[in-house]
Amino acid sequence: MKKLFLAASLVALGCSREQPAAPQDSTPPVPAAAAAPAAVPPAPPNLLDMVHGAAVISRTGEAVLGSSPVRAIDTDPQTAWINPPQNVKQTLVFSFGARARVDQIGVVTAPKPPNEIKSAKFELSEDGEHFTDAGIHDFKAKPGPQLAKINPTTARYVRVTTLTSEADYVQIASVYASGELLDKPQAPSIDGCWSINGMPARFRQSGAHVVGYVGSPLNTYVEGGTDGRFLRLTWLRSNTPEYGLAALTLTPDGKHLSAIVWHEEAIQAPQFLADDWLGERGPCPIDVKAQPLVAVSYFERFGYLPLYGLRFDDAGHFDETQSAELLDEVVPYIKPGARFVAHELLGDPAISQTRLDTLRAALQKRGVSLTGVDFVAMGNRDPRRPGTVDLVRAMYSSVELQIRR
Repeated sequence: MKKLFLAASLVALGCSREQPAAPQDSTPPVPAAAAAPAAVPPAPPNLLDMVHGAAVISRTGEAVLGSSPVRAIDTDPQTAWINPPQNVKQTLVFSFGARARVDQIGVVTAPKPPNEIKSAKFELSEDGEHFTDAGIHDFKAKPGPQLAKINPTTARYVRVTTLTSEADYVQIASVYASGELLDKPQAPSIDGCWSINGMPARFRQSGAHVVGYVGSPLNTYVEGGTDGRFLRLTWLRSNTPEYGLAALTLTPDGKHLSAIVWHEEAIQAPQFLADDWLGERGPCPIDVKAQPLVAVSYFERFGYLPLYGLRFDDAGHFDETQSAELLDEVVPYIKPGARFVAHELLGDPAISQTRLDTLRAALQKRGVSLTGVDFVAMGNRDPRRPGTVDLVRAMYSSVELQIRR
C-alpha cells in the first residue's frame, strides 16, 4: 500500500512544473562582454500523439490507471506513465495514426533524479507482428525530448521496453517519434462492444456521430464524434453530478482503444483527470440504443454542448452526410436566442469562420429557421478553457451550440 501511495504521489507531483529560483542579492552581475547562450532549436513534431491518432496497443503494466501508457501520448509533458512498484522492466506498444517514416526516436522523462528512465530498447513494425530493432538508447534526467537519430524506417507500430533505473519508479512523460506521416490518419469505427478497464461498454457510430455507455461502476453515458483522427466525447454519469470530456483513439485494426478522461466543473475550476480508459473488443451485454442521449442532458443542465458529432474537413468545410445524425438531434434546439460558437486553437483561426459559414448554409438548405440565431467565429480567442497542450487545444477547437437558459 505504501508503494502505491508513492506511485499516486508521483502521478500528482512527479511531472509538476519547476518554479524558477528566487534571485539572490549576492549574484554577481553578468559582464557586459559575456556571450548570450546559444538558442536551443525546438524539437521536431512528435508523430506519436493522440491528436495524430496514436493509440496504446498493449502494455505489461503501470503503477495505477492514472499513470497508464496513455499519458505518454497525450501531448502533455506534465503527465507520465509510471511503472509498477519495483518492476522497472516493462514493455509498451503503441500505434501511429497512419504509416509513418520515422527518423528519430526517444522519450521525455523525469527532469530531475531519481525517477528518470536510464535506458530503453526501441523496435518498429509495419504490421504489429514483426518488429525491427531500432536500438537501445540512454537517457538523463533533464527537461524536454531526448532524441536519437535512426535509419529512416517505415512503421505503423512502436514497441518500447524500459531497461534500467536506480529508482523503484520511473517516468515517461512522452514516447517520441519524429519524421513524417505517409498517409492521412483515418480512425476506424468504434461501433460495437468493448471491455474498458474490465467494465462492459458499447458504442454506436453513425457517420461521425458516436453515442455509448460504459457500465458499472462508472455508469457513464457518452456522446461525441470523430474528426477522422481521434474521437472527442462528452460524458455524464447517471448516478452522480459528474460530467466532462474524453479524448479517445483506436488502434489501426479497431480492436483496442485508449482514452484520457477529464472532469469539467460548472464553476470553472481547473479540470482534473480521471483514470485512463484502456479497452479491447468484448461481449455485448448492453444495448446502447436504449440509453438516453447525452446531448439532451447537457443542454438541459448546462445550456451548451460541444458538437463533436459534426464533421468538417481540414479546411473547415461542413460534411452534411457524416454529420446528419447529430444535426437531426440538435435542430429542435435551434431557436431564437441560440448561438453557434466556433473556436480553432491548433490551426488557422480563420477556419472557425469557414465552419460556421458552411454549417449555416447546410441548415438553410434543410429549411431550418435561423431568425434570432447567432453565429460567432472566435478563432483562437477566449476558449472555454485555455489550451495548454495540443490535445486540450484540439478538444476545445470545436463548434459549440449554446442556448439561453
